[in-house]
Amino acid sequence: MTKAQLSMAFHWIYVFLAGGVILFFFIMIASRQKVASEEQLSVTLAQKLDAIFTGAAQTKQTFEVIELPPLDIYFYCEDDAASYAVGEKGSPRSVPIQPIFAPYKVHAEPRVNVWSVPFRMPFQVINMLMVDAPTITTFLVYDISDLASERLLDVIQEDIPAQFNFVPITKEELYAQSSLSTPQVRLIFLTEIGYEREKLPPFVLGKDPRNVHIVQIEHERAVTYYTMDGNDALSTGTITVIQGFEEHHSLYAALFSNDAASYRCNMRKVFERLIILAEMYEQRANDLKQRYRAVGNQLCELQINPKFAELKEQATLCRDELSTCLAEIYTTAQSIQRNNAFVQQQCAVLY
Repeated sequence: MTKAQLSMAFHWIYVFLAGGVILFFFIMIASRQKVASEEQLSVTLAQKLDAIFTGAAQTKQTFEVIELPPLDIYFYCEDDAASYAVGEKGSPRSVPIQPIFAPYKVHAEPRVNVWSVPFRMPFQVINMLMVDAPTITTFLVYDISDLASERLLDVIQEDIPAQFNFVPITKEELYAQSSLSTPQVRLIFLTEIGYEREKLPPFVLGKDPRNVHIVQIEHERAVTYYTMDGNDALSTGTITVIQGFEEHHSLYAALFSNDAASYRCNMRKVFERLIILAEMYEQRANDLKQRYRAVGNQLCELQINPKFAELKEQATLCRDELSTCLAEIYTTAQSIQRNNAFVQQQCAVLY
């Protein structure tokens, strides 16, 4: 090889190396711009969701449709620390007060649905938000030979907004199902799980277990969660459903929840709020009694006798452990409601 040929070879090697460095430089810039753009989009959408969640939380019995680009929203609630993130790598946004009942992952395409329902005991405590998307098909599985499951189906269908993708289906129809058009599926069994020795319907067996949510309503006050393990469904926990003055709202919150832990975590927020309000109303009742005593109005002083202290104590038990939350809290709330209705006929309103 001559000197000129050798020089030309080195020249082309230099050109290729320099071109590679320049190409790598532009790829890095484009990649960083893409990441920055995605992060900015994540922040913008998170701010939009913040505003919508806040608005829905302040208005009871509303249904919001949020139009969004295709994205995943992740919901977390562990050890009383709740948050959500837009995208798996998005920065978590804290939700310290508002209970949000949702699957771990909600894929928004093209929208997300948010349903706000009140929790009263007996006064308005807080609005519970339930989040879902059209990318999740929910089967309400009932047994035509089980009257209790058919009755529960009627109740759920009457209450749940029609915009949610809830599909009533018999056991026979479910286990004959061959395919599903949505990436995620929720099976809500209103009767026993399984059909003709099959624990799960064949069409879910090839799916990622994280995209298959299995819930069984044992009865209206107990719900069990399952996870898919091969061809089997393994129980991951049973929760106690607390009856509020809107009879089934806490049950619906359990159906939208990812698992027993997330349901308990969000319900602790509900009872934490109830504790604060019970203490506040107890102070108001005591102040009213003192005012009536000061002006010699013994009738109103004696009539104001609500059990807010008992309600606070029972709410504390519920907050600390749902399984210890007994029917007494509802009975106490009924007593407070009756006392309020009686007192306000001649005296001040308690709440």
